[in-house]
Amino acid sequence: MLESVVAGEYLTSLSEFNVNNANALQLLRSSNAVKFHKFDDAMIKTFADISADVVREAGSADANSRTVYDSFISFRKSIRDWNSVGESTYRDAYRSLESP
Repeated sequence: MLESVVAGEYLTSLSEFNVNNANALQLLRSSNAVKFHKFDDAMIKTFADISADVVREAGSADANSRTVYDSFISFRKSIRDWNSVGESTYRDAYRSLESP
């Protein structure tokens, strides 16, 4: 029962998070006070490289940290594979649709 309650609360929180972010984005866009910019690919690559170094260093602090780091890296590999097949495919197809 506890797992069901926790799962329900998680889904509620996630839904509220997404709705609130969508509403906030609309507000920012309509205010014309905020200009949105996309980081270029080179900058994203630099961020990724620096982040990898920081996480790798934190993961080498002790045996516990190494266990967490190894688990994280393993998970990230599997989730990237899933995202490339499932989530990204759906997102790309959805983006290609015309808005109503």
